[in-house]
Amino acid sequence: MSYTPQVTGGISSSGNTTTNEVPGSAATLTSNLEIGGTEVGVSSVAQFPSSGTIKIGSEYITYGSITNSSLNVTARNAFSTTEAQHLSGATVTGVYIGTSIRTNHPDVMVSLKSDQAGTEYFDFSNDNTLWDTFPVTGFSVSANIHEFHTAVKGFRYFRLRFENSSATKCSTFRTYTYFGVFRQGNLPLNQSIGPDADSTVVQAISTGQLPDGTFQQTRADGVAFTTTTTLAGTTLATTLTSGETTSIVLTDSSSFPSSGTIQIADVIDGTTSNRELITYSANNTGTNTLTISARGASPTEHTTANSVAGQVYDSSTVSLVGYTQVQTHILANQNGDAYFHFFTDSGASDLVRQLIVPYVASDGYQLYSAPCFAEYAQYCFANTTGSDQTDFYFTTWCLTKALSGQVLTLNAFIAPAMVANLDRNVIVGKQPDNDYVNLPADGNAFEYANATFAADASYTSGWWDSDGYNSIELFIKSDQVSATDGVQIDFTNNVQETPSPTVRASRMFRFSQYDVDEGFKVINLPTILDGFRVSYTNGSTQANVYISATLKTNGTTQNFDKSGATQVTDFTTAVALGGVSNYDTESIEGRNGDVTTAEDLIGAGGDYGGFPTSGSSVTLYAHSSDVNDNAADTGARTVEIRGLASNTSTEYTTQSVTMNGSTSSAAQISGTWWRVVSAKVLTAGSTGSNEGTITIGTAANGTGTVYATIEPNENTSTNTIYTVPANHRLIIKHIVMAQARSNGATGSAQTSILTRASDGGAGGDDIFYPIKRFDIQTGMELNILYEGGLVVDEGTDIKARCEGVSGASAIFCDMEFILIHK
Repeated sequence: MSYTPQVTGGISSSGNTTTNEVPGSAATLTSNLEIGGTEVGVSSVAQFPSSGTIKIGSEYITYGSITNSSLNVTARNAFSTTEAQHLSGATVTGVYIGTSIRTNHPDVMVSLKSDQAGTEYFDFSNDNTLWDTFPVTGFSVSANIHEFHTAVKGFRYFRLRFENSSATKCSTFRTYTYFGVFRQGNLPLNQSIGPDADSTVVQAISTGQLPDGTFQQTRADGVAFTTTTTLAGTTLATTLTSGETTSIVLTDSSSFPSSGTIQIADVIDGTTSNRELITYSANNTGTNTLTISARGASPTEHTTANSVAGQVYDSSTVSLVGYTQVQTHILANQNGDAYFHFFTDSGASDLVRQLIVPYVASDGYQLYSAPCFAEYAQYCFANTTGSDQTDFYFTTWCLTKALSGQVLTLNAFIAPAMVANLDRNVIVGKQPDNDYVNLPADGNAFEYANATFAADASYTSGWWDSDGYNSIELFIKSDQVSATDGVQIDFTNNVQETPSPTVRASRMFRFSQYDVDEGFKVINLPTILDGFRVSYTNGSTQANVYISATLKTNGTTQNFDKSGATQVTDFTTAVALGGVSNYDTESIEGRNGDVTTAEDLIGAGGDYGGFPTSGSSVTLYAHSSDVNDNAADTGARTVEIRGLASNTSTEYTTQSVTMNGSTSSAAQISGTWWRVVSAKVLTAGSTGSNEGTITIGTAANGTGTVYATIEPNENTSTNTIYTVPANHRLIIKHIVMAQARSNGATGSAQTSILTRASDGGAGGDDIFYPIKRFDIQTGMELNILYEGGLVVDEGTDIKARCEGVSGASAIFCDMEFILIHK
């Protein structure tokens, strides 16, 4: 194979067919070669010709002969290299270095053929002392291939350098050098082009005409910015008021730079709100204080409760002129906010579009792609976790065409991390105020889990926009009951209101023992106003709690049982089972065994005196007329009362007391009480019941005001009395009355259900008024089931009474009602 260089102008040639052999490169040093050393001990001399040049490290050494296993040095630091110490085991490379030549010709061309592979270098120098190499990595030379290469020389010295990469010495090594003016060489059609092949570099600039008639260079895709510098995060140490313009005190500012931008925001359950970007000019790490340069456009107050302070990366203004698409890549080990700002001007004063995209670290790598909405953009990222990042990658590319998805075969595996084009169809609807909004899709608003939710602890979610949804599905699971009205859903007319939305309405529920037994509770509510939040308050025992809320566009407001079926249509039964939120059932039963005149239907007979006469609570005692009612005897041992602790109590509670058998100094009941409606024997001795009359009253000796009475051997009080707790309403659904006389005698009685709107004797109307009157006869039970019911409001006292009787009789009255949480 031969080449004929095509030249213009004069041509000069210089060179020879090299007869010297080039050493191989398989040997290593067998001992250290010190500075000044003249013998190079090598592991094998088989690949070395009798004389030549070697390279150890970056030092060239010539040798003139070989003795045993050593090369005898003729020159150290040859060809202007630096002499150095070389340790045993260092690689010895065989090289050829030609004579330096200087001509007036601008170009140089070298043809070369070697029977061993290696690397060819062109060395150039202005002074024949300091040399530069082209190309830096050299030309790769294959064995027994005749090839040539050209380069621009100019008025410089030139020399050829070749390093043998084979373990065998070059027995055939021929080079020839030409000087002149050369064009790029040609290759046969069947010869492949390697990365080190000569080429002509042409830089072409494409331009296009804009709509305004001007011309602009065509842009090339490329990176606008990239950062891997991690961002600091902490919390506020003190409240930052809306008017503060001097300083910010952080919990720890040691990881923050001396100046920059931070974001202060409220973060609740991973949801960020109330954001404010603040620039600062100094960081005093001793006091953890940042000196404020400028507050955000709308400064707000930030408290220490939920506020997070995070460092912000700012790309500064990026020109998008000539580009059509941008794509941003994010990977971080902490949550954050990505800001995308688009401006019409390079000074970033005219904002036309702003996007704030929450980044969730657990989602891993994220790619965001969008059209260029304006000619300039600014990209920011804020750390929102209150902790320093340890990993962060944030970059944006500017593209001249839209991002393409991946093309796959029909049966190819699709991995979650693959990138695909997003084809999104958005349905838009017009609201009554003429605004247009996107039609939302069903989805989870929030979820909260706490396996060690403390007794009496509270959780409150962030505010959620319910615009466009028709129902909220609230799912609650706990192994303990909640507090009374422990589930609260607040509604607001403006989720975006600052500093915080105003609560316009609330709905309250309870996670009851029935719900604990069922395993969960689902509450379906219609959406009202603009948004909602959920609060949950635990009962008196630590619980394992999970709460989630799902917004639905076509949901139901029906509730379902554990099996998923719609709850029973018998509403009263569903309430009794605890399956209807905000509703409970109650029942009372009373009996007066010896009615001879107008009397209340209570076991002790006469008129009941335990209705409240003031707003104050009192201390109560459990007294028995029999000494056997004590902790270790045959009668009642412990007694439980049920009542209201105060006139503002929203539910009845119970308290047990141990009887002491004393007829003069009764057992005191814990706490103070405003109202007691019933009492019962919890435990008893061998008789299985109370042996005396047990009274629950204000005096230790059984006198004073009596709230409840357990007649001997009855084990429970029998009083048809009740007071509606605060924040509740009562509906009487079922009334049963009956009269009996001794020896089967006939008779009749006039009875009534009476109520009074009690204010505890605070000056209001304390008179009982009948809401129902009945005439009953012996042998005929009165049994009334109301379709709607008799409604009684909170704080109202209720009792059943016999107004008149034809003869001594026993009169019974049972009432069932539904209690509604307001």
